Amino acid sequence: MKRRALLAGAGISFSAFAGCLSEGSATDDDGRSDQPCGAIEDDVEVENEPGESFPTVTLEAEESGVDHVKVSVDLLRHFGDEAPARFRITVMNDSDEEQTLTFLMLQPFPPVAGHHTEIDSMLFIDPDEYSGMDVPDDPQNGCWEVEGGYDISDVEDVVTVEPCEEISREYDVYSSLGNSECLEEGEYRFETQDMGEQGNDWGFSLFLSYR
Repeated sequence: MKRRALLAGAGISFSAFAGCLSEGSATDDDGRSDQPCGAIEDDVEVENEPGESFPTVTLEAEESGVDHVKVSVDLLRHFGDEAPARFRITVMNDSDEEQTLTFLMLQPFPPVAGHHTEIDSMLFIDPDEYSGMDVPDDPQNGCWEVEGGYDISDVEDVVTVEPCEEISREYDVYSSLGNSECLEEGEYRFETQDMGEQGNDWGFSLFLSYR
């Protein structure tokens, strides 16, 4: 696997939820079902409104670049006085055959830094059930921010995913102490290597906007 200069951490864990095949699925030229599993749940309810001094968060996922693999990135919580923003990433094997997927460090997405597309500003994501980053219990000076992210290595996590099985994890979002302003408005890009080892990066965008 090629090396990347990103921020991440150590340790591997995941939660997987098996689905089932739907009836009457169309098949492609090789006889595999085109869409056997149905959609990943996309009506996730966000638990709060943005705090008065915090930005609104929206997310936009890319396709995985791997055949018969679906990806969903869903907001669970906005920034507020009680907790930082939180979102969930879900990867599904949308196939009637098992697939072997290779993840960098952590399923389904490593704790890489998100870089602002226009200015020198970063966001860090802290995965659920994962230790190594010192995160605050309360906003410091009105901001959810941390001093740094995780150190990444080239550890690969290889997993066999059954038909319609999902791998998901939740992540909290923090501003970097190195930013000139807390939670700068705009688009932040999060990218990792292709889970199918086909040479393409995949990821998502996180957008911050103030009302």
